[in-house]
Order: sequence, then C-alpha cells, then structure tokens
Amino acid sequence: GPEAPAIEAEVTRRGLQETVQLHGHLSHEAKDALVAGADLHLSASQGEGFGLSVLEAAAQGVPTVAYDVDGLRESIRDGITGWLAPEDALTDLTETALKELADPRRREEVAEACRAWAATFDWDASAHRVAELIAGAVTAQRGRRR
Repeated sequence: GPEAPAIEAEVTRRGLQETVQLHGHLSHEAKDALVAGADLHLSASQGEGFGLSVLEAAAQGVPTVAYDVDGLRESIRDGITGWLAPEDALTDLTETALKELADPRRREEVAEACRAWAATFDWDASAHRVAELIAGAVTAQRGRRR
C-alpha cells in the first residue's frame, strides 16, 4: 500500500533487511499459508473494534500475544488460544509464550484450541446468534406492551 516506501526505509534504517520480509499484497491463500508457518502472532495494537487478525491466525492454529484491551480481549482465550499482556509487558509475555510453545505437546494443544475457537466465529453461526438476539428483544418488547 501507500505506506510501503516508509516501511521499507525504516527496515533499512534499522538494518533489518535480513530479518524482516515485506510481502506486499497477498492473496487470501498465500496469506493463510504464510500465517500457518508462524510460531506466534503478535498484535501490538492498543485497541481494536474486534481482533480479526487474531482469529485469522487462530484459524491456522497460530496463537496470539496481545495487549489486554477491548476487541483483542474478546478474541483471545487467555492461556488457551493466546496470551493477554498487561500494559508494558508485551515483550516479556511474548518470550514466555515462545518458551511454552517450545514443548511440542503444548504447542499442538494450543494449535487445536486456536482452530476450534476460530471455528466458532462462523458467519452463519454469527447470523443465527444475531437473529436470536433480535427475536428475544422483540419478544421482550411485546411482553412489556401488554
């Protein structure tokens, strides 16, 4: 996108060309494959409406470390599908998560929990839940009018 030149310049300024790969626009399939190869997803966001990138990573079996803030808190089951960090503790918690994921059994347990959690955020299931909420609100309103 339009930020690419500034990001590339910052990577160069910091001497991170050997460590940081900038992929540009990717198809959904290519993005999913890239995410699936990650050990951990890190979100440094200080607030989100909803953690869509967290669920995209979870769908690939990749847990997230993120700040314990609205939006991200709702998309991570702390200690199960990822880890929620208090303010100023993201780096320490990331190191802890990577150590925990070094155990193959724990890693697979977390990956399975991530995939199962992400599967609950299905459009059809979400539409059904919204319809139930609306029906419940309508029923409650009718009951008040009597």
